[in-house]
This record gives sequence, C-alpha cells and structure tokens, in this order.
Amino acid sequence: MSAYIIDTGLVTPLGIGVQATYDAMLAGACGVRELTRFDTGELEQVRGGQLAEEDEKTLYSQDQGDGDLTLSMILHAAGQALAGLDDGPAPALVLATNFGLMEMLEWCWRERHDTGRLDPDSFRLQQEVVETILQRLDLGQPAAQVSLSCAAGAAAAGIGLDWLRNGRAERVLVVAYDTLTQFCWSGLANMRTISTDRVRPFDRDRSGTIFSDGAAAVLFSNRPADAAAAIGVLHGTATNNNAFHLTTPAKGGDGSRRVMAAALQDAGLAAADIGLVSAHATSTAANDVTESTAINAVLGEHAAAVPVAAFKSNLGHLFGAASLAEMILALHSVRAGKVPPIINLENQDDACKINAIRQAAVIGPETIALVNSAGIGGNNAAAIVSARTGQLPPVPGRSGRVRLVSAGWVLAGSTGADSALPPAGAWMEGSGLDEYKPQLESVKGYLDPACRYALGAAQLCLSNGAADLPASDSFGIVAATEYGAPQTGYAFYQGLLDKGPRAASPMLFPYSYPNTVANLVAIEFGLAGQHMVFSSLADCSEAIHFAESAMRRGAADHMLVIAYEAVNEQVIPDEWRVDNGAVCLWLTSDQDGDGAWRWDEEKEAAAHGGTVLDLLERVGR
Repeated sequence: MSAYIIDTGLVTPLGIGVQATYDAMLAGACGVRELTRFDTGELEQVRGGQLAEEDEKTLYSQDQGDGDLTLSMILHAAGQALAGLDDGPAPALVLATNFGLMEMLEWCWRERHDTGRLDPDSFRLQQEVVETILQRLDLGQPAAQVSLSCAAGAAAAGIGLDWLRNGRAERVLVVAYDTLTQFCWSGLANMRTISTDRVRPFDRDRSGTIFSDGAAAVLFSNRPADAAAAIGVLHGTATNNNAFHLTTPAKGGDGSRRVMAAALQDAGLAAADIGLVSAHATSTAANDVTESTAINAVLGEHAAAVPVAAFKSNLGHLFGAASLAEMILALHSVRAGKVPPIINLENQDDACKINAIRQAAVIGPETIALVNSAGIGGNNAAAIVSARTGQLPPVPGRSGRVRLVSAGWVLAGSTGADSALPPAGAWMEGSGLDEYKPQLESVKGYLDPACRYALGAAQLCLSNGAADLPASDSFGIVAATEYGAPQTGYAFYQGLLDKGPRAASPMLFPYSYPNTVANLVAIEFGLAGQHMVFSSLADCSEAIHFAESAMRRGAADHMLVIAYEAVNEQVIPDEWRVDNGAVCLWLTSDQDGDGAWRWDEEKEAAAHGGTVLDLLERVGR
C-alpha cells in the first residue's frame, strides 16, 4: 500500500514555503550567505546556508518556539503541512534530524563548562522534543524521532508509511529538521567535508558540500476520505547501511544501489517506471562518482533518458532535513512540470555518467520520481513519489512468527549471552561497566562508551547464535537510545570552547552522532540490510515494531534490536540518573509458524518472567 501526500511545508535558506523555495531555485538562486549566528573562528569557510535575515525575523516574531529558532522552524514547516487538515483523526508524528535541538544543547553544555551546572529545564526541553511537538500541535500517537544522519528525512517518511500500512495510524506528520550551529559547523569543517568554494554537484572541480538550515514537513494519509485533497503519493521507501566505513562511501555505490532497488521493490515498480531522479549529490569527490555508478546500475539502459536533479546546488545541504525537502521539491517539480537546473555545474566530470539537468527539465504529470539519500556512518535511504492519486493498492506481506535466536548484554552487574533473555533480578546492580571493552578486530582506536557497550552486546549475541551469519543484505539493525553518544559530543564541544573552532577534534566528531553506535555494529559484523535508529525516546517499543514490520513485509529475514545508553554526570542534570549499558537481541522470521506475528511468549516467560520490552526499557532513564 502506498500513502497519500496531503500537504507539505518547507523552511529553507531560499525562503519560507514550498513555492517560494521552488521559484527561487527555478530562477537559479543560491541560499548560501555569510554566517552571522556563531563565531567561525579560523575556519576557512565562513559562508553557509543560513536562513535569510527577514525569514528569521518572521519566525521569531511568531514566537512559536519560545525564542528557539529550531523549534520555530519545526512548528512553521509543520503548520504549512497541516494548514488544510479537516476533521478526522489527529496525525501521528515522526521527527527526523542529525543533531536535534543542538543550539539549545550547546547552551546547556556551555553552562556546564562555565558554571559547573546544567539547566534541567533547557535540557529537558531539547531532550523531550517529541513530546514538545506533540503538545504544541495537538498530535496523536504513535510518536518517535529517528536519527539516520543525512538520510533521516526519507527514513522518517518510511516509518510513517509503515505505520499507515500496519494500521497503527491513519494520518502521519513527518517533520525533518536541523539548524546550523557552531558544534556541527566546526565538526564538519574540520573533517574537511565543507567546500571553501561552492556546491558543484557532478562537476570535475567540485570540492565538497556546504551545510544549511532547514525544516521540511509532509502530511501522509491512507484514509479514502483524504484522497480528494491529496497532491501526490508516496509509493515506497527503503533504508540500509553500507556496512563498509564510517565516513567513506561503499565501493561502486553498492549501498545506494541496493537501497534504490529496494525502494523500487517496496513500491512494486520497475526501473523503467522512473522518470526523474533526485540525487543526494553532495558535491564531494567520492559521493558523486559512486552515486552516479549506483544510478546507472539501478536504472540500467533506461538511465541515459532519466533527468537527474541536484537540489543541494541551490539549497546547500539541509542535514537531516535534506532528503525530505528534496522529496517535496521532486514532487512539486512533477506537479509544476519543470525541474530546476543544477547551478554551478560547468564541466561535468566524465566519471559521473548521468543525465544531469543543466537547464530546467520539462517533465510530464505522470512522472515518478526516485529520491536517493545517504549520510555519515553508511546510512542510506530512498523514497519514490509521484503526483498520481487514486485508489491505493494493497501491500503484500508474509506470514509467520518472530523468533528470538539469541540475546547479548553488557550491563553493570551482568555481561553475557544466552538463547533466551537474561534472568530478572539484580543484573543492573554492581560496577565495572566502564571497564568493559569488546574484543573486536575491525574497530580500533577511539570508541564512545555507548559504542563499546553496544558492540560488545552484539558480539555476544551473534557469537551465541548460528556459526555462520546469514546474507548481509537480509540482516538489518534497529537501535533505540534516549541520549545517543553525549559523552563524546560534550568532549568535542569542550575542545571547541577551550581551543577554538579550528582546533576541535575531527576524530571525536563522527562518534557524537546518536546513530554512530548502530553504524559501527553494521560495519563490524557486515550487516547491510534494513537500518534505523530511534533517538530521544525512553520507550524502546518502536524499535521492536520496526524489526517486526521489516520481517513481515519481506524486507529482512533477520534483525538485530539494540538498546544502549552511556552518560556521565557532566551531560545530564545533577538530579537525573541513567542506568548505562546495552542489550542486543537477534530476531528472525519463522516462516513455519501459524501465521501470527507475535513474540514467543512461553519462551519469554520461562526465561525472564516478563517481556522483551521490560528488559529493553531497563536500559535508560
């Protein structure tokens, strides 16, 4: 089953609203301007995709976000998507981001650095962003936030589609967002991903990307009553992991190729059905070549006839909002019949053998667009949209049961593995957790404590299962964390404050992402299948739902479910307490079952006396 797209919203450096952004792109405008929000120190690039001054004033004047720019962007984009909503069920909510309310978190960390205390009210607001948006917009359940680096937006659209297909919601609002801050700008600049020139997708002189503020929102529905108001359809989505390297694209664009092919399969479409590709197109030396290779591999002989857009040439890179914004702009281009040209593409690289749009491309109203996205850590996502509306087709599925193959855990009072869950009792008591280091071959050097715990739990879990792991692209990972990897984020920011932006450690920065833990597990064990990370939520149930759904619809045969936390007293308010550790479950689909997808309750009761969620929810606050 597909999903109706009812309405959309955008806040970008080129304007507020989808039409304003699209018109500016069609006119060849670029949203990169001088950064004034924070001190860039001695960094080489002092220009980025900061919102226009008048647009910031507009957002602040409405005061939806209580003076916080990021909250205002989220609420304004969401308001656009909800503007025409009639009576009916309140939409569920999926948020998507790289860094969350980072400006607010920076304030908390600076206060800890300068005064030795951390404001619990500010910290709670940024940590409980999902609940904040639910209350401000009077939305319904379920609700979650996902972190899949710069593929987060399209991945969140996939979560929304999944909820609609499974009957967990009738409407879903997806909002992807991120804001330029000193933390993210310094980290990415010191990793040398930011160009000191311009964003030049597929150009032989490209030298990197430039990041930007942005928020994007889409309201999805599967209600027949909403069909008349629909402006388009989301046909299918997919996620995966390169399982190759934390910061380098997979050879030959393998991860991108597989995720686009999986999205086509999920949508029930063939390569010949695609009439437009919105490329990730970061303008980095490696990505543009590997993505071009992947596009050709997926589309085959059809590739030469398919125009390829690169919206980042105008917008810059909107971080976690990028792929959802690009999905919106691809749909709008189809509806308008014209795709904005790629600016700054002067001499196309011979290694990028694609039909890059040099002048505005005219396309028909029946065009189906494939949106490709990727992100640090090897995260990939793809989505397929069109302006076609009508009766939604049914979604194919499989029957069977979920079976627990094994469990592994690294907890304060107990480290081990079994074919069942760890026994109830005092396993969260004791000490020595910080001394635990997994004996891994491929991961060397620095590891955030959350990475150590999760890698160790995964190693224990998988070593207790079958001798040979199944095919990597059928084995996926879903993770859940409330706090991510804050110890490394805090350490990076303290270096920035003490030494200046230019000296902030590029080695620490990649380990500060909430999803890095799951990415390293994928790399360590070669698990390249379905991939998702839920963040800023104490409840782990969405991770369970995602794993179950992936296996039910045939997108995975096996899933690791990982819950992890690792915080210290510096990164949370003084009165808060967190039980650190990690739990990993290996789940598999059992096609010999009786057709019901449910936990093996008898085995759980014998092993634990409770449920999987009882165990997973012990890791966290």
